[in-house]
Amino acid sequence: LKRTLRIPQRELDALLDISRLDAGVTQPVLTTFPLGTLLANLVVELEPEATEKGVELRLVQTSAWVTSDAIMLTRILLNVLANALHHAAPGSILVGCRRRGGAIRIEVHDTGPGMRADQVARVFDEFYQVGNPQRDRR
Repeated sequence: LKRTLRIPQRELDALLDISRLDAGVTQPVLTTFPLGTLLANLVVELEPEATEKGVELRLVQTSAWVTSDAIMLTRILLNVLANALHHAAPGSILVGCRRRGGAIRIEVHDTGPGMRADQVARVFDEFYQVGNPQRDRR
């Protein structure tokens, strides 16, 4: 029995970016840009997949500008939204942001099962996946 593993291009790109960051090869390029445009582009990109999965994908508009690496921020948010799409189907996802002093917090709310408090701290550990101990390579 022969099986072919298909990894979406955006996930391969993200893995390569993480490897480059870890190796110090890639350095963030900071620019100032409108956050609303970045978020709107992500929603437009993911809308067909959301519709196909029965997920209502909504965006709260913002006029905020941020200073960040636009490519890296896009990849991070794409990953978060792809996870939300995977776990919220069918259901809904709301994307928006809140100002806190001089900072902006980007929020993604979805109808997925969520995580326990003790899982939240580990979610950014390498190879960790909630509910999938086989991915934990410690």
